[in-house]
Amino acid sequence: MNLRSNGHTRSWVLFLIGISAGALLYAFAPAVRKQELVLAWVAGCWAVTHFQHQHTLESNKFFFELFNRFNQRYDEMNNALQLIADGEGPLTSEDRARVVDYFNLCAEEFMFYRRGYIPEDVYRAWRAGMDYYAKNERFVSVWEEERGTQSYYGYEFTPAVRR
Repeated sequence: MNLRSNGHTRSWVLFLIGISAGALLYAFAPAVRKQELVLAWVAGCWAVTHFQHQHTLESNKFFFELFNRFNQRYDEMNNALQLIADGEGPLTSEDRARVVDYFNLCAEEFMFYRRGYIPEDVYRAWRAGMDYYAKNERFVSVWEEERGTQSYYGYEFTPAVRR
């Protein structure tokens, strides 16, 4: 059982730990054998469990929205990016703008990953796709011009193996 990734299970485990701790207090500390204290303890454990559970649900919902939005944006530009990667010669201004849009998407994914909203395994998969384009000279040349703008939240386009 992975308690780090399963917030629902973690919520119930915390509840059971809290109830167990309360039972131990009740059994070994006669001063807390009052109905009001027992009810307050159970209510407190339930409130913490409910909060943890709701927090997990909201975090999962936010991740799902980000995941779908990022994948949709990538799907909309994927064909154009592949044509740019397979092309030769200088980029048109339209192609350059598409590459910059891709850099912005990558930077946003990186920002949300760094802040803990994107799981490691998901970002690693996205990063593998980024590294594919980061090995293409047409993309690298645009990145070399763009990196000085410092408008990519600390994102670095160079392949992960070079970092």
